[in-house]
Formats: sequence, C-alpha cells, structure tokens
Amino acid sequence: MHIYSVPRALSLLAVLAMALCMAGCAEKEPETPDTPPPAEPPTPQEIADKIISNLQLNQPLPASGSTMPKQASASFLNAIRNAKSQHSANPVGKQALQIVSQQLDSRLRALENNQLWEHALTYCDAHLVLNPDSHKFDRTREKAVAELRKPRVTIRGFYTDGNTNQTAVFMDFYLPITKENHREQVRVGEEFYGLKLVAIIGNNQGVTMEYLETGEATDVLAGTANR
Repeated sequence: MHIYSVPRALSLLAVLAMALCMAGCAEKEPETPDTPPPAEPPTPQEIADKIISNLQLNQPLPASGSTMPKQASASFLNAIRNAKSQHSANPVGKQALQIVSQQLDSRLRALENNQLWEHALTYCDAHLVLNPDSHKFDRTREKAVAELRKPRVTIRGFYTDGNTNQTAVFMDFYLPITKENHREQVRVGEEFYGLKLVAIIGNNQGVTMEYLETGEATDVLAGTANR
C-alpha cells in the first residue's frame, strides 16, 4: 500500500481539477446547420395561375368596339404556344394547361357575347393551340370571320357639287379581317369593299349602307361608326 502525503495528494487534485476545467472550457465545435428540405414542386393550380396572369386572362374585357392589333394577337398566340411547349411534357403541367384552357374558353364566350370579334377570333386560334382536335368553337369562328369581313364605316363629311347637285360622302373604311384603313369619296349607288351606299339620310345626317354579301342594310350616322 502506498501512502501519499497530504501536500502531494492536494497537488494531484489541483491538477485533475484544472484538467477538468480546461476540458469543460474548450471551445465547442460549431454545429452544422440543418439542410433545409427541398422546395415543394408547384401544383397544377399554381402553374396555371402564373400562366393565366401572364396572359391576362383574368383581366376585365376590352371596351366595346375595341380592336386587337396584329402584333398583340401574334404575341398572345406565341405566349400560348410557349406555355404549352414548357408544360405539356409532364402530368402536372398538363393539368395546369387544362385549367388555363377552361379560363381561356370562359373568356372567349364573354368576348363573343360582347361582339369583340377580333379578340374572339384570336382566342379561337388559342383554343386550338391547347386543344388541336377540338370543334368546340367552330361556330364562333365562323361568326367572327363573317363579322370581321364587314367593313366598319365612319363618315367624315359631305360635299354637294353645285353644278350637278350630287352629294359625295367622305368615309373611312376599316377592314377588320386585314386590319387595313382606307378613305374614300362615295356617291349613292357606288360600291367599296363589299358595301354599297344606298341612300343619304335626311339633311346629311347619315347614310344607309348595304353589306352586299348578305344584303343586310345598316344606317350609319355622321360622326359614328357602324358595328
């Protein structure tokens, strides 16, 4: 048996206490932060909402009588094609495109009801991009084309020749199907762009025009346009 002296025992205890203190006071290794879980993939509704917003399918309808410029129509159809190309390769994307198609169809019906034929025709094309084999809006397309073949006429003024007593009407013709504008001087009985000037109303208050393709007669008052 070894018998230690008191001073030596105290020294050993002091060394042990210092070692324990140093071990306890040692700087701890920084904890590695937890890796965040991967983001959840977007749902069909979330994808559809983004497409609908980009295409402005949830915006108010254009004002009555509005036209749709060629560039706007082409940009809209290109955006539809890009959305289909981007999302049609997987089931979630296909579901999203179905939601978009439903929103587009609903807006197309509203455009038809409000006689916004240029917009409606573009939306018919968009419907076929998403639904190539669909015949759902064939009648709407036919109606839109028929309406867009009718020139829109605005009267700019009247001129009566003092020698012949014949009155000429200065008119602007807008051709929706081609988006062209023309200005003509027309007399009763003359035909321009599928329309015939049938009569002058009252004291140069307006004119009666006949759409030759259907025989439909329309009164156009000075300062307004036919629809």
